[in-house]
Amino acid sequence: MPMENLLEGHIPLTSDLLYRSPGARISAEIYLPVRHCLAVSLVNSSIASIISSQEAFAQCRQFISKLYPEAALLNAKSSAEAMESVAKQGLENAAAIGDEDLAGRLGLKVLHHDIGDEKNNETRYAVISTRKSPAPTGADKTTA
Repeated sequence: MPMENLLEGHIPLTSDLLYRSPGARISAEIYLPVRHCLAVSLVNSSIASIISSQEAFAQCRQFISKLYPEAALLNAKSSAEAMESVAKQGLENAAAIGDEDLAGRLGLKVLHHDIGDEKNNETRYAVISTRKSPAPTGADKTTA
């Protein structure tokens, strides 16, 4: 689950889910680079709306304002959900911001690659477990 982004800070939805899941524990973490793309199901249509998460919109502000200032920005719970909705519904005149690999797996066509404003952007992901916590190692962390 995404915990924290270098540019946008902590991910409130993940914190809320962890708070509501008293048996959940973070068992590992990994940092992954963020490389957003703009993808569509139909290449020959104009872009009237862009779907993605609030975090992705914030990370691609300059790109959107420069190339698609008139497009309506429609919020999704995640960039993956946005891409799935464009792919499954074949939304004409709509694009999604998200991961390029996922766009390819969903059959979407990538119009623009690496559209994030900050090229060194990364997100910290946590591996969540409901199993009993392991014994302390001395290199343990606490997160808020």
